[in-house]
Amino acid sequence: MGVPIKTVLLTAYLKVLSLFCNQTDMVTGLIVNGRPEEEDGEKLLGLFLNTVPIRQQFTAEATWQSLIAQVFQTEQSLFAHRRYPLAEIQQSFGSQLFESLFNFTHFHVYQSLAGSDQVEILDLHWFEQTNFTLSCNASLALDTGKVNLYLVGDAGVLTQAQLTHLGGYYRQVLVSMTQCSEAIHSQVNLLTLADQQLLNGWNYPVTPDLDAKLRDLTSQDFKIQELTIVAQFEQQVDRTPKNIAVAFQDQCLTYAELNAKANQVAHYLLSLETEDGQRLVRPDVLVAICVERSLEMVVGLLGILKAGAAYVPIDPAYPADRMAFLLMDSAAPVLLSQTAIQERLPEFDQQSQSLCQ
Repeated sequence: MGVPIKTVLLTAYLKVLSLFCNQTDMVTGLIVNGRPEEEDGEKLLGLFLNTVPIRQQFTAEATWQSLIAQVFQTEQSLFAHRRYPLAEIQQSFGSQLFESLFNFTHFHVYQSLAGSDQVEILDLHWFEQTNFTLSCNASLALDTGKVNLYLVGDAGVLTQAQLTHLGGYYRQVLVSMTQCSEAIHSQVNLLTLADQQLLNGWNYPVTPDLDAKLRDLTSQDFKIQELTIVAQFEQQVDRTPKNIAVAFQDQCLTYAELNAKANQVAHYLLSLETEDGQRLVRPDVLVAICVERSLEMVVGLLGILKAGAAYVPIDPAYPADRMAFLLMDSAAPVLLSQTAIQERLPEFDQQSQSLCQ
């Protein structure tokens, strides 16, 4: 691809951060070399390292190859600013710009000394300390060219198990990059086998052949039955009625409980009629829902789908004018809401109704 290995490793690191932060606009610190590019510059004594913020936005349609090229371009754009002190940058912004760090080292000078009869490398020791939450250190082995990666984390924030987990996904990203560089990064399944087992364990009873089934699913294509969300959910209710389906703060609902509450909402919606006796809620009708983040939100969404309608989500934090526009534009005849936010809702026309949960 015409880019250094450092760029590939940096791209993979940013992708891992993006996955775990659930963000597509990432900023991390990049350690750069500011040694003067002039004659005898290598003879100058002192530390010429600096850390600069590097920002990368991940577009969903980008392939691994194009993503690496984008990161390389971002690196190149930082070159002219590589000596600008990080302390001054942070002082200008008034806050810490990033909590993670990436460092790549390649002590190629040792390779030229390896064949010398006058110099012998006896041993190598180093000491490193950082105040960042997470730092990634990458290097190339002098003798084999093998890539070495190790993560360092703040023990007060990240456990050893979490660092190991991050490292596992770093490996997953690098493997995916090398296997198919033309794959669209946002569409690649990067779940490890252990995490697939964890996710399936929440929904399926543990069986002796679970591992084998999971490996089959990850190693070959399979067709998903053409079932609606409601039908798939009800199948899950039959399989694991007592398993936790949804949790919020200190509250939770099992699949059976969620199904029962959603059925109540659906039955009520189906009981609503217009003045001429026609059902108010039916297929192809939109039902608006404006509730705070809660268990009731999931109950309402599922209840609307069970009634055969589609939902129009409205954020309670929206201004009243914005809410009124969404209700008018969608022509939703019914609005599901909560008593606590009734005062914030706009007035409805005569065909709209409010259901307080």
